[in-house]
Amino acid sequence: MSRYRRLRELARGWYRDELLRRLVKNAGYLVSGNMVAAGLGLVALALSARALGPELLGLLALIEAYAALVDRLIRLEPWQALIKYGADVLERQGHDDFRSLLKFGVLIDLCGALVSAAVAASAVFVVGPWMGWSDETITMAGIFSLVLVCHLSATPTAVLRLFDRFAVFAGLEIAMAAARAAACAIAFALDAGLWSFVLLAMAIHLGRHVTLAVVAWQELRRQGYGDFLKGRALGVGREFPGIWSFILSLKASVLIRRSTGDLDILLIGAFLDAGAVGLYHVAKRFGDATLKVGVPIQQAVFPDTARLWARREIRRLRQAVAQVDLLTGGLAACVLVGVALNTDLVLRLSVGAEYADAGILVILQLVATTTALFGTALRPVLLSMGLQMMLLKIVIGSTFAFYATLALALPLLGVAGASLAHIVQNGLWLVAARLTFTRRIREEARVIALVPLPAES
Repeated sequence: MSRYRRLRELARGWYRDELLRRLVKNAGYLVSGNMVAAGLGLVALALSARALGPELLGLLALIEAYAALVDRLIRLEPWQALIKYGADVLERQGHDDFRSLLKFGVLIDLCGALVSAAVAASAVFVVGPWMGWSDETITMAGIFSLVLVCHLSATPTAVLRLFDRFAVFAGLEIAMAAARAAACAIAFALDAGLWSFVLLAMAIHLGRHVTLAVVAWQELRRQGYGDFLKGRALGVGREFPGIWSFILSLKASVLIRRSTGDLDILLIGAFLDAGAVGLYHVAKRFGDATLKVGVPIQQAVFPDTARLWARREIRRLRQAVAQVDLLTGGLAACVLVGVALNTDLVLRLSVGAEYADAGILVILQLVATTTALFGTALRPVLLSMGLQMMLLKIVIGSTFAFYATLALALPLLGVAGASLAHIVQNGLWLVAARLTFTRRIREEARVIALVPLPAES
């Protein structure tokens, strides 16, 4: 009874916690939108899987993964820097400086989109034969790569988050997921082939990015910044010292960390076959669905961890990190247990009985994502502490472990080796990040303890 009472008091304390309530409120729109979108995404996946079969579904996944990898390699995403520096500018009413920041971000977006589309559309004629793709698949990948021209979402993302328009993201994610599910249902009913699903994926990408840009521009007009293109983009690096190093260090970290999420499919396609890719793609989509809970919470917790660290509220910061990590990791663990106990039923009702071999892959992917979600708050809190270079080292080390495990496990375990590599990567990242956070907290606590209290007058 005493244990039950302690748990009840803990729950009440969390409910009364102002920071946690604000975090839940800020993340509520994003989480709800992502969860609904994830559900609709699984519907679209089920329809695509049944319409195409494992081999053609694997080819579709390879085409999308190729374009995503090239885009990630080349295009900078300055939205975090725009939020960091833009918030300061808005606080001091620096309207001209904010216009300069926006124009700076748009120019980065535009240049990155054009270059990534050009490289992806041309490099496919080199990459495709190396991957063993047919001429038709190479043509599909080249045409699909052209959609990268519309990837101008970094600055619109920063704008909507700076002006607290989280509901827009939720609505957009749901709308695009619903559109894709509906279109997949039509394609399934018409017994459409791979070309139809490739063009469908292009249309969804185009609709999402264009809609996001239009909504962000409307918000800027409402806030009085509709003429931001008249701002001065030259000299932004001098006006905002450190902005380029911030963008590039985060780019390196994200690039290395996310490479495993794109290259795994391409490597499986190169060393195994398209059927194995199809099974693995199904498993990854289940894992990605759970990650859609953690990502928006990460985005929402960043400002709060930054404020707590600036105030050196060490005890409160540690408590907030523990609350967030236990909340997201606990939810993911519940999903893992539920799916593990009913794997065959889940696969049969979703993608169909022919994907029964993906059962163990689904469980392994959920183990990997659950491990990552037990560290949801660690990345934003390490950035808040100014430890982005240490975070980069952790990412490099855990990513190296991923590729080493993949090289050893793929020949021995087949496609399951890729899922095992993700577990190793996320486990090492979680341990290293947790140790770094704990060590920095203890160092700061010792410093605070050594600072004498001011004498009473």
